[in-house]
Amino acid sequence: MKINKQVALALSFLFLSAAAAVAQPQPAATTLSVQEQQEVERLRLELEIRDRVQSEVDRAFSRTTTLLNTLLFILTLFPIVAAVGVFFLRRSVINQIVSGTQNQLEQIREKFATQLEEQVTANLKNLTDNTQVESDSLLKLNNLISEAQAVLGELKEQKIIVSQEFETLRYNHYYDPQIETINSEDQNHLSEFTLDAQSDLAVPIQELDANANQILNANDYLIQGNAYFSEGRYLEANQSYNAAVKIEPNFSEARYNNSRCYAVQYRVNLAIGNLQWAIDIEPNYKEMAKADSAFDAIRSDAQFKKLISE
Repeated sequence: MKINKQVALALSFLFLSAAAAVAQPQPAATTLSVQEQQEVERLRLELEIRDRVQSEVDRAFSRTTTLLNTLLFILTLFPIVAAVGVFFLRRSVINQIVSGTQNQLEQIREKFATQLEEQVTANLKNLTDNTQVESDSLLKLNNLISEAQAVLGELKEQKIIVSQEFETLRYNHYYDPQIETINSEDQNHLSEFTLDAQSDLAVPIQELDANANQILNANDYLIQGNAYFSEGRYLEANQSYNAAVKIEPNFSEARYNNSRCYAVQYRVNLAIGNLQWAIDIEPNYKEMAKADSAFDAIRSDAQFKKLISE
């Protein structure tokens, strides 16, 4: 109960203090207006300063933002510009490499063309010289042949004349020692003339053979041998074929024709040896030999049968 009384007294005191405070008169209006004006002016200045500061801050931020955006734009463009620059630089380097390579190739081509032209010119010159030498050799050979034929013709004429004289003396009814002397003198004259002709022909014939050996090749000897074979001159044909295979040992056609020529003469071993060589080089000669009539003379030989049947 005592506590309630104290609370009631406190509340009463508070109410009374509040009533007294409410009952106090209001301050003068003029004093409050001056203070308010000062306060308002101060607030206005503060707001103005704040606005200026804010505008400066905004302006500085905007400038910084613009600068940052410009830098970002430049950084964005940098890879593109770098790529374009690398592309043009690469293209320029490639063009330089291609140009340099083309120049080198052109120099090599010109050098090669010059060397080729020089080589062709030299070959043509050598060929011309060789042709001239061959022409001179052929002309000399023809002259030697003509001279040899002329000497042989003269020798034949002299032989005929002497033979006629011998026949005249042989059948002369008036035989005497003078005729015998004439006969002896004619024989001596004929012997001397024959020896002279042989000695005169020895050198041209040797030169003729040497020049022929220098000029004729294996194919020429083959043609010559074929001509001899067709005329039935088998020994000369064998000599020509042997000369051809001496120049070219693996000349299969010459070997085969040489074998045919030996077969016609029934020289079995030489025929089979050359035929074997020709077949080793060209196997189709085996089939040709089976139907070739030139081998009829040795067709029954066991070695020949074995060779063409293997």
